Amino acid sequence: MSATLLVASAEYLPGLQKRAGLGGAIAFADTDALRALVTIARRRPGVGAIEREFATTRRGTSLIRRIKADPALAACDVRFITHDSDDAPWRVSSAAKPRWSMS
Repeated sequence: MSATLLVASAEYLPGLQKRAGLGGAIAFADTDALRALVTIARRRPGVGAIEREFATTRRGTSLIRRIKADPALAACDVRFITHDSDDAPWRVSSAAKPRWSMS
């Protein structure tokens, strides 16, 4: 469990994949959130990097909740990233209802 999985809008993926630490990420467009979830369940990545704009949508929130609700994925560190900033990513807590905290 060392891979990183990236979910973002197709328009943001190329730029995000150029960032340090995300170049080798398994990447999915936000329209492929279900495929991303299947891959997360199968490969159990160490980090799930989710673009912040997508994370605020219904599909994004649902994806985060499903990851955090699965005990087999408890070690998956879900983080927000932004397409327009290199700031430190936001981390999602492991609470059933997502709470957002900076780490």
